[in-house]
Amino acid sequence: MIISSFFCFIILLSLFGYSFLYKKIINKNIKFKIYNSEVFYGILLITLISLFINFFFPLKFFTLPIVIIGLLIFLFSFKNKVFQIKFSYYFYIIFLINFFIYYNGPNIDSPLYHLQTLNWMILNKINLGITNLNIRFGVNSSWHSFIALMNVSFTNISLKYYLSSIIFAILSYEIFFKKKFETEDIFLFLSVSFTLTFALIHPFVNGPILNHMGNPEVDTVAMFLFIFSFYYFIKLYDNNFTDLTSSLNIFVVIIFLAVTTKLSNISLIFLLLIIIYLNKNYKIINISNILVGVTSLFWLFRSFLISGCFIFPIKKTCIETPWSNLADTEFIAKVIQSYTRDTRLRAKWTDFDHTLNSYDWFIPWFNDYFLNTSLLKISATLSILSSLLLIIVFLNRILKKKNNKKIKRNYFIPVLTFFLISIYIWHKAPEIRFGSGLIISLPCFLLALIISKFKLKEYFTHYKTLTTIIILFIFLGLKHFKNFDFKHLILINKGNSKYEYIEKIAEIDGIEIFQSLHSKCGDFPKICVNKKRENYKITSEFGYRIFLN
Repeated sequence: MIISSFFCFIILLSLFGYSFLYKKIINKNIKFKIYNSEVFYGILLITLISLFINFFFPLKFFTLPIVIIGLLIFLFSFKNKVFQIKFSYYFYIIFLINFFIYYNGPNIDSPLYHLQTLNWMILNKINLGITNLNIRFGVNSSWHSFIALMNVSFTNISLKYYLSSIIFAILSYEIFFKKKFETEDIFLFLSVSFTLTFALIHPFVNGPILNHMGNPEVDTVAMFLFIFSFYYFIKLYDNNFTDLTSSLNIFVVIIFLAVTTKLSNISLIFLLLIIIYLNKNYKIINISNILVGVTSLFWLFRSFLISGCFIFPIKKTCIETPWSNLADTEFIAKVIQSYTRDTRLRAKWTDFDHTLNSYDWFIPWFNDYFLNTSLLKISATLSILSSLLLIIVFLNRILKKKNNKKIKRNYFIPVLTFFLISIYIWHKAPEIRFGSGLIISLPCFLLALIISKFKLKEYFTHYKTLTTIIILFIFLGLKHFKNFDFKHLILINKGNSKYEYIEKIAEIDGIEIFQSLHSKCGDFPKICVNKKRENYKITSEFGYRIFLN
């Protein structure tokens, strides 16, 4: 725990160094300060560097130099007192997070394909058509590009299992030093408290949300980014867009990272469009947005090279190439939706007429999945009760002819539209891991509105909120105290120690291909697949390996 926390903290400092570099690029000679949320500038810059380098080289050769350069930049900028951050708090938060995720086991997707996806970037320069080995290798997450470059790894330590704790720490830290709590701050506090409380009371380890942490997955990171994006939207909207350029630039960056981390966050683009529409003076073409645009192009191009699709697995974005696998791409897109719309018995997930071409699936899904999933029931109950109370307050004010300025500004219309769009997108694949950000944000936002309407914000203070979050973290750690041993403070328990049930199935022109008989390739260092194909076609052009369909 201590070792992983220390190295995650070092990575965080390096990220703040790159955030300073990013702001130096976009601000030229203007003096500036760096605040907590601006660490996402550093994450974007690392993602851009990772995508670019991997077109030509394996990332493993660049991890330490990149981290060290970031640290040197951080030390320089720290000496010049540009950071408005208390970094000691960050170490404590990261340690508390790593303490409870230490006891999380491997999830399903990471040994299935996430770890192999990372290996393709860490150990190899980009290979074309890797979806012909495993169709899931086409999933192109910017978070994976980030952790592939920042994966400090030696002996039995590999940070790829722990880096998600940094994003959770950023989200938590944002609450800590608020002198005055507005609606957006209350929303963020409630969201973090909801997440920790649910993990605390859930009987299975840390619950279905935080159980994924401790794995190099994208679901929890996408959730945190969704929450942070919505928090920033409320902040911009309620503050009438003060500090316009800087605030909007970081908003663009966060939404880009959220959407490219997991496509199910795509509804966040609607929030961005609202903010841009309401700000006629914002210059969309600026250096920061150009960097976002370049990163987007690299992200799209990487997706095209590995799968033949610019946005995998959306078939309409695919182009017929020698390495494209359009049939499997279309099939996996249908499977993702169909599987999540089935009941837990998974009896009809291959019946697309039932799950995709009609709404016959909804009532069985609702009765079996929705009504047996505690997170959905809690979220829905809070959302419905909060909505009813807000409607009563709204009608009461109309009857008393007390106009509300925010209502006149149509505050609720864009937010309501956003949530309806998000729910519609989520219903395409209605499983909590595809919508955990939405599931937590909706009730927490409605509760934050109620607190604001009833003028209860004064009860939210720096001391009370900081104490609450720290206590929740501590209690979540104590939940696992019965399993605790002092040696856990030093030991690392993530990663494969041995590779069982993996056998060689082919060798083509010196290229070995292995298969995991249990669909758990994990981080096996050679080409590993879960399902054997009848034959493999491999060629090479200009030094790039191409796996043909």
